[in-house]
Amino acid sequence: MLAQMGAALRLTPTPPPEKSRAELADMVARREDLAAMIRAENNRLKQARL
Repeated sequence: MLAQMGAALRLTPTPPPEKSRAELADMVARREDLAAMIRAENNRLKQARL
């Protein structure tokens, strides 16, 4: 069924992302996670000081 849909839409396969691009995406995701953790910890500390 998927092959029929691909043929009907004339889709072309996309190559996998370059290794460096995938590594960069992983690092950006990790940075965002760390930033969220730091914000959460700062908020927790502010609440503890009230």
